[in-house]
Amino acid sequence: VSRQNEAAALQLGHDAVTSALGKLRGDVQLDLASLAEAPRESVGYRCAAVRYAERRAVSAAANELRAALGSLDGLEYYQERRLRLLNLTPVETEEELEALRSA
Repeated sequence: VSRQNEAAALQLGHDAVTSALGKLRGDVQLDLASLAEAPRESVGYRCAAVRYAERRAVSAAANELRAALGSLDGLEYYQERRLRLLNLTPVETEEELEALRSA
């Protein structure tokens, strides 16, 4: 997996949950009011509980995906790990290049 693949997959997921969040009907405040006032056995209470839980779950997923998108630079991707395991780390500075030349 490359950084580009990971970024594309995470962005696709984030876009999907953000879209789903926008499509959820009802108002959070009305759901909270229903949860506070309606009898627990009522259909209204149960519907409000489901809507509220869905909204929280989708919001949490969006937050997790956003955080993962922000931390892509901290991940070690397959090709980097494979090169490191083979002791074939890329030369990134002039000093490293000079050290290899003099070895």
